[in-house]
Amino acid sequence: GTVRAIAKRGQVWVVDPRRTETARLATGHLAPRPSTDHAVLAYLVREILLDGMKPDVPVQGIDALSGAVEPFTLEHTAALAGVTEAELTRLCAAVRAAKCVAIETGTGVTMTAERGNVTQWLAWVLMILTGAMNRPGGTWFHPGFAYQLEVFGDLLPITPIEGSFGPGPRSRPEA
Repeated sequence: GTVRAIAKRGQVWVVDPRRTETARLATGHLAPRPSTDHAVLAYLVREILLDGMKPDVPVQGIDALSGAVEPFTLEHTAALAGVTEAELTRLCAAVRAAKCVAIETGTGVTMTAERGNVTQWLAWVLMILTGAMNRPGGTWFHPGFAYQLEVFGDLLPITPIEGSFGPGPRSRPEA
């Protein structure tokens, strides 16, 4: 599977209240209380900033960001998220050691979690701070996400009527 292949090249961490199949295959699994993913990410951002890590791209508002994540100490975050300090420390060590950090949020964050927008934003911030945004091995932010279709539609690919550009994964039988 894909998770096993990725884990051979680096570490895979799953932050999910449930112990999913992906979590069982991962290097580490953090099971915070539902809707506290933002706290885990805020803690990681706080620690990266305290390390003095600066992004390799121009950014604005680092001082405001530092102030916003300051309350998310190890102790506070562990208590809020319902995880141990040792688990958070281990995850933070993995982020610090990684050459590239790619974060994929899922349905729990984007559709059902409280503070979903903040969680997604903090994921992007962490990738920017660690130099993983728009870099090989990191995450590519599709420009079409940020622009109106009416303005930039001619520059974006149009999804075919049948709903995909080609065959899906092998796990899906084609009609």
